[in-house]
Amino acid sequence: MGSLPTGRDAPDEPASQSVHGPAHVSDILADFIESFPGKRIALGDLIAAMGPRAFGMLFLVLALPNAVPIPGISTIFGLPMILLGAQLLIGLPRPWLPARLARLDLERATMRNMLQRTKPYLAKIERLSRPRALLFTGAVAERCVGLMVCVLGMVLIFPIWGGNLPPAVAIAIMSIGLMDRDGLFVVGGLAFGFVAMAIVGAVIAFGATLIAFSGDIFTAVSGVLGI
Repeated sequence: MGSLPTGRDAPDEPASQSVHGPAHVSDILADFIESFPGKRIALGDLIAAMGPRAFGMLFLVLALPNAVPIPGISTIFGLPMILLGAQLLIGLPRPWLPARLARLDLERATMRNMLQRTKPYLAKIERLSRPRALLFTGAVAERCVGLMVCVLGMVLIFPIWGGNLPPAVAIAIMSIGLMDRDGLFVVGGLAFGFVAMAIVGAVIAFGATLIAFSGDIFTAVSGVLGI
């Protein structure tokens, strides 16, 4: 299976004109899942299959579990997200993970289910994506995406109720933008990344206020009851 390039070395023609397989990222990922011989797919397997241009695909794969809520998944995949984002930030040409993180895996059936549940939404996004605004798909843009992924990955490490979906959406938009060489998607994903951080901040602030209010109520009730 061929790898899908990021802006660093992608072909000039749109993906839909390629004769080397499916046009859309979600189709390529679906083909990989269906053709994979094992029952569990590790991050290292994805890196080996996608080659040195796998950053965008890995970001998308790591973002998908946060769009389909699975307890504990965001914390598990937040760390490799940060590490890969840092590698893109410093301009590393090929994704690398230490052996322990590279062995992080999901059952092939679980990954297939996640993709099936999110593919209708991905398909709508992919229909809008095409090579354009190439100025925002080069090395500088990739470093900006790497920095944003690092920040959003830190957010994903913490199990914040309702706070995982916005960062995951921002990362998915940026990854599709890089892989399809769509500068508008890259810029849009970066902008939504700031929106996602604001949403998460609001969720945290609301939770802190609610906890403080609950503590005040408990203190008041305890005083009345003489507890």
